[in-house]
Amino acid sequence: MFPLVHYAVNKKIYGQVSPLMIIGGLWPDMAVGAKVQREDGHTKCKEFFTWCKENAPDYLDLARGALSHSSEPGCVDYFADEYYPEDLVCEAKPQPGLDIMHSRFIAEKYCSEYPKGWCFVGGEKYLEEVSAATGLPDGLIWWKGHNFVEMGYELLADEQDPSMKEHILETSHDKQQIAQAAEVLAAFYNASAERIKLIYSRIPILFALKEVNAQTLAIKQRRLFIIRFNHGTANQAAMAELINRIREDLRPTYLPLLNYMAAHAAQVLSNMEHR
Repeated sequence: MFPLVHYAVNKKIYGQVSPLMIIGGLWPDMAVGAKVQREDGHTKCKEFFTWCKENAPDYLDLARGALSHSSEPGCVDYFADEYYPEDLVCEAKPQPGLDIMHSRFIAEKYCSEYPKGWCFVGGEKYLEEVSAATGLPDGLIWWKGHNFVEMGYELLADEQDPSMKEHILETSHDKQQIAQAAEVLAAFYNASAERIKLIYSRIPILFALKEVNAQTLAIKQRRLFIIRFNHGTANQAAMAELINRIREDLRPTYLPLLNYMAAHAAQVLSNMEHR
């Protein structure tokens, strides 16, 4: 998921979100920019939580934010990316139905992972449109389709609470807090604190936070395509139109999904707190 949804989950669990929790809540997606493997950023958060309890107890909010975001079973990206929650009941629930053996958008090596998580399943019906709007190679479209669903949810999160983006931006400018958190993350992940500080300084560049709308999200995506894939021909207007339409399609599912993810992540966090 994108930053505002992670913030919204933490706010639902804890009532308020501290700067350290914001920094931790971004970490799994920031890790690769700090030369930490994406997999490690998303799947070692329970280990990081335990390590913080023993070595940096004042930074447990950092670990709480990272764990709630993570792909650890029961946490947000577990349901968004890895595991389709059959027991989540809501109006307009997306259902797996992609013909994986005949879809040009799923490489054969991924077939054993199907159906993946909620956002992958939710993105299935938009794959042709994502392909047309982005112009990306077929092998990237399944992943990018799930990102478009995540962007739809990001818009809905901002509608629910416009103050979240301001708090994240404010925290991104707190150099002292980020520097302290970077030292803790670097110690556990055997990474460079300087590199971690650098990637966090780019939060306003990486994410649409000053203004959250389909146009700003499309702009960020197009820039990402240029940097990561050397692909500069994406149709920004078409992407924005599709993001807006996906938002409306997803609207009935947003609060049920948010509540579901928060309830499960809260249980994971409670178990870790009392371990």
